Amino acid sequence: YTDDADVIRAKADVIRAKNEGSEYKNGLKIAFVVIVLGMILIALGIGIPSLIDAANKNEGKIKAGYYKDLIGEDYKTVEAHFESAGFTNIELIELNDAGIAFWKEGKVKTISVGGNTSFDTLDWFEPDTKVVISYH
Repeated sequence: YTDDADVIRAKADVIRAKNEGSEYKNGLKIAFVVIVLGMILIALGIGIPSLIDAANKNEGKIKAGYYKDLIGEDYKTVEAHFESAGFTNIELIELNDAGIAFWKEGKVKTISVGGNTSFDTLDWFEPDTKVVISYH
């Protein structure tokens, strides 16, 4: 003999247990989303002011480019590069060795920006920083 009421109650208990489990999972999903959003807001709160500070720190400064891209190029082209970037204190030094290596005549051997011979695209300089271009 099977009591139909007991069967219905058992099915109802199973359904209720499933619903409670899914409510728990939904609660976890919501908590996860809230935590992730909170972390994003914190990162933005920290990141944006530091970006603004970095921008203010470099205000009025200019970039020279990457020194390896300029070595071996024609010195007039390199001089024009620095002038167009905004540098105002450019000195050219001819090495007078072109007779030995005539194929290198007019080619840049070294560049110094503010005494730094290994600058890259992330470095910032004042416009009046001394730029010394040595060429063959």
